[in-house]
Parts: sequence; C-alpha cells; structure tokens
Amino acid sequence: METNEGNIKNMFSVLSLALLGIIVFLLFLLGFFVLSKGYRNKTNQSFFLMAFFLIIWITTSYFEDEVSSSFLKMILLEADFASAAFASFMIFLFCADVASLKITRNIYFRLGTFLVPSIVMGLIFYTDSVVTGYQTTASGMIIPLYGFGGIIYNILISTALLVGVSLIFFKFNRANSFEKVRYTYLLIGVFLSVIVSLATNVFFADIIQQSPNNQFYSRLGVFGVFFIVLFPGYAIIKHRLFNIKVITTEILSLVILLTLFVEIFLAESWNQVIVRSIVFAIILILVMMLVRSVDAEVKRKEELQELSKRLASANVELKRLDAAKSEFISIASHQLRTPLTAIKGYISLILEGSYGEVNVSVQDILNKVYTVNNRMTQLVEDLLNISRIESGRVMYSFAPTQLELLVAETVDVLSLMAKERHLYLKINLPKKTLPKLSLDAGKMREVVSNLIDNALKYTPEGGVTVSVEEKGGFACVMVEDTGIGVKPEDAKHLFNKFTRSAETRKLDVSGTGLGLYVGKNFVEAHQGKITVESEGVGKGTRFTVMLPLSRAVSSEEK
Repeated sequence: METNEGNIKNMFSVLSLALLGIIVFLLFLLGFFVLSKGYRNKTNQSFFLMAFFLIIWITTSYFEDEVSSSFLKMILLEADFASAAFASFMIFLFCADVASLKITRNIYFRLGTFLVPSIVMGLIFYTDSVVTGYQTTASGMIIPLYGFGGIIYNILISTALLVGVSLIFFKFNRANSFEKVRYTYLLIGVFLSVIVSLATNVFFADIIQQSPNNQFYSRLGVFGVFFIVLFPGYAIIKHRLFNIKVITTEILSLVILLTLFVEIFLAESWNQVIVRSIVFAIILILVMMLVRSVDAEVKRKEELQELSKRLASANVELKRLDAAKSEFISIASHQLRTPLTAIKGYISLILEGSYGEVNVSVQDILNKVYTVNNRMTQLVEDLLNISRIESGRVMYSFAPTQLELLVAETVDVLSLMAKERHLYLKINLPKKTLPKLSLDAGKMREVVSNLIDNALKYTPEGGVTVSVEEKGGFACVMVEDTGIGVKPEDAKHLFNKFTRSAETRKLDVSGTGLGLYVGKNFVEAHQGKITVESEGVGKGTRFTVMLPLSRAVSSEEK
C-alpha cells in the first residue's frame, strides 16, 4: 500500500517537473520571439517582461518546496512573493498596452509599474511586514506566514490583475471584428490564468492543503500561467497574432544550433572539437541568413496585405464618390437642359423676326449667342449620356437602318459648316448597297455627327472625307481629315473621359473630351468598335466605326 502511494507521489512529482519545464520553455520562447519582432514596441516589451517574471515566479514557487535548506526555502519564498508582484503589474501593463491607452506612452506611468512592485520587493526581503516565515507540511510543502501587510499585498496584486482584465474587456468592446477574434484569445488566456491562480492560492487554499496530493494541486495555480501561452499560441497559429512562419523557422533553427553546440562538448578528440566548431559556425551563419530572409519575406507579405486592404478601402470610397459624382452630373444636367432649350427657342424666334425686325449688328450677336448655346446644349447632353452610361440607364431603340442613308444625311447637315470653314466635305458610298442593320439610328447619327464635327473643327485647311464600305464582316464608316493629327502616345487615351490631345487643346480650348467617350460606348453597345489612326502631328487623322454585319436584318424583319 505504501509502495503504491509512493509510486503515485513520484508520478505526480515527475509530472510537476515536466509541466514546469514545458511551461518555462514555452514562456521563454514566446516572450523572446515577440520581443525580437519589435523590441521598440511597447506591447512587445511588456509581453516579454510579463513572460520573464512569470518564469521567475513559477520557478521559485516550484523549487521552494523542493530544496532542503531552510535558508534557501526562505529566499525562494520571498522571491516567489516578489516575482508575483512584478508579474501581476507586468500583466496589468501588457493589458494596458493592448488596450492602447494613451497613458501607457508616458514614461512615468511605465516606471510606476516597476516602482510599486520594487517597493513591495524591498518590504518582502528586508522586513517581516509581508511574509514572516513559513511552515512545512507533512508532504514537504511550505505554507507562508503572513505579516500585517499580507492582506494589503494580496489586495494589491489582485487589483492589478483585475484592472488588467477589465482593460482587455474595454479594448474588446471597441475593437473591429478582426481585432475581436484576436483579443478574445488573449482575454481567455489571461482570464483563465488569473482565475486558476486565485482559486488555488487564495480561494481554495485550505481545501487543497487537506488533499493527499496537495503539493501537486497547489502548483496548478502557478502552472495556470500556461493559459497565457496556450490561447495566444492558438491565436498565433490560426489568426496570425504574431507570425508563425518566422517563429517556427527560428525554433527549428535554435534546436539545430543547440544540438550542434552540445555535440562540441561531447567530442572525443581535439580534431572533433575543431571540426564540430567549424560546422557549428557555418550553420550559425546560414541560420542567421535564413531567419533574416524569412523575416524579410514575411514583412513584405504583411506590407502587401496592408497595402491591399488600404487599396480595397480606397476603391470602395472612390466608387462611392464616383456614384455621387454621376448622380450630381445627372441632376445638374437635367436642370441645365431646360433653360438652354428655352434660350435656343427664343433666339430662333428673334432671328426669324417673330418679335420684329432685327438689325444686322444685333443678328450677328444673336448668332454668336445661338452658337454658344448650342455648344452648351451639346455639353449638357454629353454629361447626361455619361451619367446614363455609368449608371446603366441608357435606353436603346434598335430598328432596321440603312447605314449609308444615315451617314449621307449627317454629311448633308454638316456640309454648311464645312463651307463656312472653307473646307471640303466628301462622301464615298459603296457601289453595292449594304444590308440593313439593327441600329439605334439616333445614337449612331450622334456618333457619326460628332466624328465629322471634330474633323472639321480640327482641320485648318483641306477637308474631310467620309466613306462607307464593307470590310472583313463589318460595315465600316471612316472619317478621314487632313487636319492637325494625333501623337501616338495621345491616340490610346482619346476615348477616355475628359481626355484631349495637346494639339486639340491648342486649337480649341472649349472642347470637353466627352464626345469620343460617349461615342465609343454607343458603338460598343452595337457590338462594334471604334479606332483612331494618325501618322503624326500635322498628317491628319482617320476614325473608323466598325459595325458587325451579323446585325443585318432579315428580309422578313424589314
């Protein structure tokens, strides 16, 4: 019976030592790696300090029951109390850093979190106010004897821990969805560690002392800090709280280096020592290069991810602004079109003499006003078309249309403008009549009219030739002028909104660069395409509208 009890006791003893080793190892690795990822970061610093003092606390708490010397027992007991005070305040500081409190940036606040436990440590080591001694139980576990300040000590560290947990709650309630996932694991880890520690060391201390394996159970309060490692560790793997790729690489590298380092001391001759030392040095250099490379790669990926998030957010905002702009243009254009139409009508009536005879000088002024009004009306119409195009509200009325007739009518309307500018305007129609196409005649007439109008406007001398022909399965309308031409670098941007070539801006400052954009969208709505060609500045330009003959209307539909 006694043998079984002894075996059980030894089993719990081995289990305690194994847990101690695992927890110390994990705390050290996590604290060290977090600090190495940004030693200037306040949160990383407080996390490292928290891990450091937790290591001291659980180590002294364990060995104070294992050593036989009364002097060492008392020293370790006092170190236990002192490190617990420091660990509590470091947990509080870490939580304050996680909560991003402004006060944590204050150097005096951070020094204060060291000053308070430092004073407590002084009282512990140099007075009997906190702990006066200890009693040893039958199992060899020591029970501290508190001084008059023991209650104050317990209240102090409990308050620091509870305030720290409250700060995490504060941050959690104000965090976004991504941060909430991350802080949930931190909150659970800290909360469980605090609860287990308080339960075993304060609330249920008397019950645990009556247990046969009280020494093991009492240490569970100390080992409860494992939750601070477990839950953030899970967050590392699943939610990348810190970078698992770098940490894994560094852990494996550290294991390899430690193995090689131990091998040096196990060498049986000086030759082996030298060889193994050289191998260790080479591997050390390679490991440093590997870790640096992995770290740099991770940082680049994180930067790209952050940039991607910002671009996505900016893109959403741009789309919102673009929609608001389109809506504004639509409303403004509708409001402008009505008075412009009225002005045009009244000027026409005045010029026709409906309100009496108008002298020549006034007629000249009215003609200029009429021209400017037409230009404004076209601008408003272009803006309305852009608004409809971008919102998908353009209505098309397709019907069988003879393309040559549509082009001929448009040329006839603009022939007067050509004469006024002393330019020729020719039209070449195919010898064989093209089949009727399913077109929106009004939209296509606007496209052709805009191309001819632009050609006349930007041709100082010579003229414009309009051709209609069938080519490669397309019905093509070509508008070719002898005008100012287009640079190759400008040609590819001509069909963008508000884009004009440098030459057109010099010749006519009143253009908007909207007509070609609208025309391109109208042509593409007919499954066609529009292109521009120019040999360079001063060598003329040719625009080609290509409409697929697949849109030909059958004889029954005609």
